[in-house]
Amino acid sequence: MPENIVVATDFRAEADRAIDRAVMLAAEREADLFLVHAIERGQEDVDTSALDRMMHGVLPADAGEVA
Repeated sequence: MPENIVVATDFRAEADRAIDRAVMLAAEREADLFLVHAIERGQEDVDTSALDRMMHGVLPADAGEVA
């Protein structure tokens, strides 16, 4: 069984299904879940606090520690 599950997201509604499934798999397998969002080069001035809010917004309340 995997110890880690990594999911990439662009925060579109379609990506939410993948995140939901990954959360279920991680819980079933007692695996750590890593949610990843990459920004393009040249966008280094992106508001990271807004990204943090989006990350927290797609995970269930009982998801555990979010870093």
